[in-house]
Amino acid sequence: MSLKIFHLVFITTSLFLCIFLGQWSYRQYVLFGAGAEVFALGAISLLGSLALFIYGNKFIKKLKASVHA
Repeated sequence: MSLKIFHLVFITTSLFLCIFLGQWSYRQYVLFGAGAEVFALGAISLLGSLALFIYGNKFIKKLKASVHA
C-alpha cells in the first residue's frame, strides 16, 4: 500500500471517528444531561470533522492532479 493511499485511509478513518465522537457527545449531553465539557467535546469534534472533510477533499484533488500530470 502506498503512502498516499494510507494517508487517504487515515483521513477517512479519522473523519468517521470525529463524527462518531461528536454524535456520541451530543447524545450524552441531551439524553443524560452531561456537563458543558461533553458539549464542548462534541462541538470541537464536529469542527474537527469539518476540517478533515475539507482537507480530505483538497488531498484528493491534489492526488488526481499528480496522477494526470
